[in-house]
Amino acid sequence: LQAISISRTDYDIRSALDIGDEFGFQPLIYGGDEVYRIFDEFKERNGRLVYTAMATSPNQLRGRERTDLRLNVPGKLAEAGIEFCLAGDDLLDQARFAVRFGLEPKLALAAITSLPAQMIGQGERVGSIAVDHDADLIALSGDPLQPSSAIQWTMVNGKIYGDDQSE
Repeated sequence: LQAISISRTDYDIRSALDIGDEFGFQPLIYGGDEVYRIFDEFKERNGRLVYTAMATSPNQLRGRERTDLRLNVPGKLAEAGIEFCLAGDDLLDQARFAVRFGLEPKLALAAITSLPAQMIGQGERVGSIAVDHDADLIALSGDPLQPSSAIQWTMVNGKIYGDDQSE
């Protein structure tokens, strides 16, 4: 049974885990703004997290006075061995910030590609470049985690957009 719980505060996260324990399923936590407060407990209870609290601009900040910016949480999640992925707007920027604040580059890319697909049970269809996977991807001018890299073209359902050579 796959159940998703939107839980941002540590109290809500604990409650979702408690409900999962009581009814025999492992919830997939969506949000997790305050997971940093309960890292040890979350790991002990085999928590899985779709982390949406990575802010890449001031208008994305949450919390009291909109100041709760925690850029080191993905690195700490990885360090603790907690299963997570990144979600929300500006995924590439989220991965870039996460690397800058401690997440390994390879894991940062996985956190926005293959890991989300696996967490929702779609890893055999999306999330990586492979035979029989959906062909939705972007081509960049350089290292995806470098801010200077620009999108060259986009492929959706196998059709390339934005590449002047293919039109």
